[in-house]
Amino acid sequence: MPIAHIADIRLAFGVAGPYPKRAIATEDALRGLAVDEAVAAVGDLACEEMNPRTSWRASKEFRLQLIAELSRRLIRETAIKGGADA
Repeated sequence: MPIAHIADIRLAFGVAGPYPKRAIATEDALRGLAVDEAVAAVGDLACEEMNPRTSWRASKEFRLQLIAELSRRLIRETAIKGGADA
């Protein structure tokens, strides 16, 4: 089976601030990567681009953890639902 690649992607994080923010640089970096490469890279890329704040709801560190983990899961599950082996 051919290796699946990221043709296009849009990422936005609501946990990153008072309003949802697009991760445009992360999207650009992921286009063209194999799904496995994208899953490995997305967490670090998104955390570098986002700058969440600490509030009474959650710490900055916890928000970064959510951004990294949920973005990896998103790409993996979306690829699987699209028919790729991820």
